Amino acid sequence: MGMADEGLIAHEAFDLVTSPYGRVWPVRAEKPLPATDTRTIVLRRFRQFLSLLRFRRPGNAPGQTIEFRVPAENIHIEQPDNVKELKFPGIAILPGRGTSEPIGLGPPKVLEDTWNVYGADTVLVQQGEYTEDFTVEVWGSQRAERRALIAGISAALRSADDSYSTRIKLPEYYDRVCEFWLSGQQHIDDPDVVRGRRRGHLFVGMRVAEVQLINAVGFKSVGVDLEACNVDVDVSVSVEVAEVEVNGP
Repeated sequence: MGMADEGLIAHEAFDLVTSPYGRVWPVRAEKPLPATDTRTIVLRRFRQFLSLLRFRRPGNAPGQTIEFRVPAENIHIEQPDNVKELKFPGIAILPGRGTSEPIGLGPPKVLEDTWNVYGADTVLVQQGEYTEDFTVEVWGSQRAERRALIAGISAALRSADDSYSTRIKLPEYYDRVCEFWLSGQQHIDDPDVVRGRRRGHLFVGMRVAEVQLINAVGFKSVGVDLEACNVDVDVSVSVEVAEVEVNGP
């Protein structure tokens, strides 16, 4: 391995059987390994989506409704460090097992429309597709608040006019699109209800393309002026046809 691989592995003498993506000539440094995984980028965007929803719960007066939102700081995509200090209403993402599926048996798919879009002489390759079924756990201090959270998120995930899912663009992930869909829900009553903690679960699936930005070199056509080079090109073609004697009736 040479200097072009320093972005992927520190030890030059380490022998890899396969070649990294993005090897080009003239040699350029490989793109460094990503600092954040695809799932985290997707869930950060999903958190922003949830924080913009305007939920509604019944008020004290007949026919009255109270609008509320869940601030982004109350939406946790990972286990909080201090659960006892959670603020309500709140939302937590409980992880499921993610699956990465290749798009085929061959090499990654080059996305030609991304040529030079995210950097000079670069292109995106799609390595596969990531899917995960995770749980959205909602917390409210009252039953009405929990009902409003479950109803609101359920409706928001099924608000598209052309499908049963919601698709969200990911500006921090090369403008790819992630799809979310609702598969079920559950109200949960446990001993925490006496402490003003009402919770429920929504079961959500997500799907997003897994891509990587690599170096690339385009083909460049080279024109040659034959007259300036004093090159004579004989374009005449001669064809010799042999005489064939056919014996027959």
